[in-house]
Amino acid sequence: HRLNRKVATHSSGLSAANLLAIEAGTDTLEHGPVSDADIAAMAARGTAYTPTLLAAKLASESGALGPVDFFKPAVDSVRNAHAAGVPLLFGSDVPVVPFDGTAQEFLLLASAGLTPAEVLATATTNAAKALGMEAQLGTVAVGKLADMVAFGANPLSDLKVLASPVFVMQEGKVVRNDAVKH
Repeated sequence: HRLNRKVATHSSGLSAANLLAIEAGTDTLEHGPVSDADIAAMAARGTAYTPTLLAAKLASESGALGPVDFFKPAVDSVRNAHAAGVPLLFGSDVPVVPFDGTAQEFLLLASAGLTPAEVLATATTNAAKALGMEAQLGTVAVGKLADMVAFGANPLSDLKVLASPVFVMQEGKVVRNDAVKH
């Protein structure tokens, strides 16, 4: 913070370490799971939480870290953080999660109780606010960077379409347009 930068804390799920980071002013807590005490502290301070549910699911399914269920506690953390009003952020934990699988995170957030609009906010408005860039990013509006993605159907009706963008614009430049044949 002294360098005018946002601070993210990589969490291994140890509540004492999480609480120290939250009390020190971290802006976001990545991974988890997080305890009820962590959630209360995050809610009080406005600390955002990036749960990376898909990473927890893959770790549980692979057994690479032992016979531990990381996924259920991670889902419970999201449910409890959401209920407490903790800002939730989209995150994938690449390279643990392959790039082509990151859209599954949206579906897992929905399965943890977020509405489709809340799921989309994790990657748009919530993320922009956590970065301190809500004046430039997060919504489509005059004066903001023209960063946007479009899909063949409404993601509010079907979050699965988030895996298949058909149009991408970055800072006002089209970088993908499946409607145009090259």
